[in-house]
Amino acid sequence: MCPWTSLVDACVDDPLFYRIPSNPISSTALQNKNIWITPIHSHDENQVRSLFSQCYEHLFNAYPSVQKMAKTALKKDLAASSSLADGGNYVSFIGSYYHQRHGVFLVAVTESQKDNKTSTPFVVGSIGVRRCDANEKGIRAKSLNATYEIHRLFVHSDYRSQGVARQLLHQALQRLISRRRTDNDRPFVLATTLVLLDGANRFYEQQGFQIVEETNVANLQLRTYGKHFEM
Repeated sequence: MCPWTSLVDACVDDPLFYRIPSNPISSTALQNKNIWITPIHSHDENQVRSLFSQCYEHLFNAYPSVQKMAKTALKKDLAASSSLADGGNYVSFIGSYYHQRHGVFLVAVTESQKDNKTSTPFVVGSIGVRRCDANEKGIRAKSLNATYEIHRLFVHSDYRSQGVARQLLHQALQRLISRRRTDNDRPFVLATTLVLLDGANRFYEQQGFQIVEETNVANLQLRTYGKHFEM
C-alpha cells in the first residue's frame, strides 16, 4: 500500500520538490521523476541494505577492508528489524538507531510497476545523520551538543546526477536544524568518505564542505569533510 498519493503545497526553497501527505510524517517528491524523500519504514530496510552493498561491491576484491567495513555496517546501524513492533506495525530498526542518537534516517523512494497494475516502493537512495557522542574523540568531539555526522549517503546508479543526493542531504539537515531552534550553537556537520571515491568527494566539495581530517584505517585512506550550518 503506497502512502504517496496527492500533491499539496510546494517546498519554498526548491520548486522541484513538493510536500505531500504521508504516514506518519510528510514526505518530499521530485516533480516529473516521482521520487519521494521520507523517513525510512521497516519495509524499506532490505532494499537499503541491498543498495548499500551494491554501491561498494565493486571494491570488495581489490580492497578486502571495504568488504569488512560493509559487513560491520550491515550488522550495526543497518541491521534488519526483527521483533520490534508498535501497534502491530514493525518499527524500522535503522530509523530507531538514528533517532536514539538524536538523528534521522531518510530514504528516496520511487514506484516500480508490477504487471501494469500495482506499484511498490523502490528505494533509490538514503542518508543517515546522527549526533556525535561523548565517547568520541578528535574532530567529532569539537562540540558534542552541535556536532553531527552523515552516514550511509548513497544513490542507485540509475538515479545519480539528478539531484537526489543533494535533496537527501538538504532534507536531513533541515529536520535536524528545525529541532535546534533554541540552541545557540551552529551545527557542525561531518562526512567521512574513502579518498578513492571521486564522486563522493566531489559531491561534498560542491555542497560547500571543507576537508578537516585525513586518516588511514586498515590500509584505506579516509577523508573527513566538515561544514557549519546556520540555524
